[in-house]
Amino acid sequence: MSSEHIDLPSYSCDLIVAASSVHWFDLDAFYAECKRLLKPDGRIAVWTYTWPDCNNKSLNEQLELIKKDLGPFWTKESLLHLNHYKELLFPFSMIKSPSFHFSVKWDIDQLLNFLSTWACIKNYIIEYDKNFIQNAHQKLSAFFEKDEKFLFYFPLYMKCGKL
Repeated sequence: MSSEHIDLPSYSCDLIVAASSVHWFDLDAFYAECKRLLKPDGRIAVWTYTWPDCNNKSLNEQLELIKKDLGPFWTKESLLHLNHYKELLFPFSMIKSPSFHFSVKWDIDQLLNFLSTWACIKNYIIEYDKNFIQNAHQKLSAFFEKDEKFLFYFPLYMKCGKL
C-alpha cells in the first residue's frame, strides 16, 4: 500500500493525516485518493516541522550556518518542508488550524542523528563531503558539555481542509 493507493472503501474516512511526509508524495495521485476516501464531511490535515530551533543562541547560530552551507543540496521536496508548506499544492477548502509545537531535549548525538535524516544532508554526504556528520560533530561539540542536553523547539505547520 502507498499513499497514492490505499486499500479502503470509497467515502470511508472522516480524517486523513499526513505527518511530515506529503512533500514526498505524488500529490495529484494522493489528493485524488483522498477525495475518493473522504466522507462528504471528511477532513484532511497535513503537517510538517522545520529546522531545529534551540534555547542556546550560539548553538542556533552554528546550526543556521550549517543550514546555509546545505543550500545547493536542498531538494524541491525539502524546500516545501523547510518553507512550512506555504507553497504546497492543497486543493481543499482551507480550515483554520490551531498552533502546535513539540520540543525535545537532545544531546549532540541525538541532534546529529536527527539531522542525518534530512535529504539535503544525505545529498551533501553523497555529492560533497562523506565526513559531514563527523565535521558537524566537531563544530557543534564546542556548545555541549559532557552529557549536556539542550531544548530544541519545533513549531508544527499545518494545512487542514475539507472537500
